[in-house]
Amino acid sequence: MRRIKSSNSFVISLLLNIFLNIDGVIPAVILLILHFVFDWSILWFWAALVVWFLWILISMIILSFVSGVVDGNTVERENKNPYSVGAKDTFEISPDDCIEVRENKTGDDENV
Repeated sequence: MRRIKSSNSFVISLLLNIFLNIDGVIPAVILLILHFVFDWSILWFWAALVVWFLWILISMIILSFVSGVVDGNTVERENKNPYSVGAKDTFEISPDDCIEVRENKTGDDENV
């Protein structure tokens, strides 16, 4: 199967992961409420936010590293599916191959 490798998607994935893990902010919000009600230090709120953000950032770095590692035992196999176009025919076409040359009945070459 062909691997699709996109670049510059780490920041987009990080923002999406922050949005999906917004429930990790709940302890920080509780600490913020305790700051206003019981006059606790605001540093606990910021510490909880930093820990949450670092947890997401470190997990994203680990997952991006693991997804980039290729299994050493993978072997390229021949495509035996008779209904699919081979990868060589699909992806290794030079610009010169895009012009189709046809012979008409008079023997002259004509670009189509």
